[in-house]
Amino acid sequence: MALTLPHTLRDGVARGEVALFLGAGASRGARLPDGKRMPMGGDLRDLIADRFLGGKGKDRSLEEVANYAANQAGRAALDSFVAEQVRPFGPSAGHLLLPAFRWQTLFTINYDLLVERAYEAVQGDQKIIPFTRDQNNMDRELKAELSALPFFKLHG
Repeated sequence: MALTLPHTLRDGVARGEVALFLGAGASRGARLPDGKRMPMGGDLRDLIADRFLGGKGKDRSLEEVANYAANQAGRAALDSFVAEQVRPFGPSAGHLLLPAFRWQTLFTINYDLLVERAYEAVQGDQKIIPFTRDQNNMDRELKAELSALPFFKLHG
C-alpha cells in the first residue's frame, strides 16, 4: 500500500524545509546479519530488568523499568547498557532511503547508529552532523560544511 502525502509536505521536503523526527518505531526494521531483530519495547524492558533489577519488573512498562534501573545504577549506566544493546545493528531499507531526501534537520530519541550508518552507506546531497548534547561549537560545525544536516540525538 503506497503512502500518499499532501502536496505541501512533498514540496516542503523537496525544498529541504522539513524537519524529520524519528521515534522508537523507526528502528523496527533493523537486524543483524544473522537475522536477529533489534530489541524493541518489551524485549528491551526485559533486558534492562535482567541487567539492573534481577529480572524483576517485566510486568511493568519500559519507561517504568528504565526509571527504576536509572535510580538503581545511574542514568549513565543505563544509557551505556541500552547503547550496547543497539549498537551492532545496521540500517534497515527505510533508513537507507533517508539520504535520498533533503531534510532541514533530523531529530531522534533513539540511541542506535542506524541513521548515521545509512548516511555513510548512501552518499546523498547532505552530510549528517550528529549532536548529542548542547555544544558550544554547533554553529561552527554547521557553518564549516555547506551541505550540513544537523542530527539531534535527544537522549544522547
